[in-house]
Amino acid sequence: MRIQCFDPSSASRDEWIALNRFWNILNAEYWPEDPPVAVEKTILDYTSQPSFTTRYLYAAWDSGEIVGVSEAYVPHTEDNQHLAYCDLAVLPEWSGQGLGAQLLACLVEPARSESRRLLQFFVDADHDTTDIDLERVGKMGMEMRNNQLDIAKIDKDMLDTWIARARERAADFSIDIWTGAYPDEEMSGLLRLFDAMNDAPRGELDWEDEKFTPEILREWEQSAKKRGEERWTVVARDNATGELAGYSQIFMHPLQPTVAWQGATATLPKYRNRGLGRWMKAVMLEKVMRERPLIGCIRTGNADSNAPMLKINYELGFYHRKTWQIWQIEVERAAEVTAETEPMARVA
Repeated sequence: MRIQCFDPSSASRDEWIALNRFWNILNAEYWPEDPPVAVEKTILDYTSQPSFTTRYLYAAWDSGEIVGVSEAYVPHTEDNQHLAYCDLAVLPEWSGQGLGAQLLACLVEPARSESRRLLQFFVDADHDTTDIDLERVGKMGMEMRNNQLDIAKIDKDMLDTWIARARERAADFSIDIWTGAYPDEEMSGLLRLFDAMNDAPRGELDWEDEKFTPEILREWEQSAKKRGEERWTVVARDNATGELAGYSQIFMHPLQPTVAWQGATATLPKYRNRGLGRWMKAVMLEKVMRERPLIGCIRTGNADSNAPMLKINYELGFYHRKTWQIWQIEVERAAEVTAETEPMARVA
């Protein structure tokens, strides 16, 4: 058994296959109805990152197979400079042996070198694969629902009704759909909409408002394009002023053609309670059904406390598919606890 840094820039084909196989084993527990993810998508996901980020990845190997992974994703932006966004997972047959603690220990030095004091993890509440005692080590900051909409069960008549009502209630607004890059001339309005997402509930997370810039948005676009990801954006516009009033996004990938992911949906405060959210979502769903017939479901994540968005989603037919928790671990606490663990693997 050994734990070593996995370098995406120099990994061999066999190493990529092993990493892909590891995540597919876990995904079969997280999403048993989904087909395995192609190794090409795994490679693209890890090698197509924005230039303002640094990613640290560690893999535990046994007999040529990866049995555990920890990683830290560190964006170098103006906000949340105390945070490293992390992932940690161990195959079920290896849990309870201390491997999770050793993988957590691997993240301490990179976090220190990046001057980060807090590690943030998404954890599947139904299948906790971290192999560490989260309550002893850290604090749960927020619980989220992963909701799913089965396309075949969508009430199309309801969508038509939502669109018709919105056109009456918001007759001075119009809807546009962007299927490529954000238009340059809309950037300032988009930044205001992205700022509106900071109103979303964040529980007890030690998390600052995210500050977006045109450069950051373009970097995200370029990395998504390299990954082969498609993004559709529906926007609502105040016809009188030309101002963007709201937006809603959906993401798709040709190597995962049966699933789409609902991204952010937000409306500027002064335009809320006029049916724009339902209008945008209904228009988007009609486009998905019309142009992407292979997509069988759409998934989204919502904070349990985000009642307005949950209400719209449940009316659409989304149902609670699984629960995710966001845990936060102080870096020095991670160092303290993992130092007490008996090593079971050689760290290279």
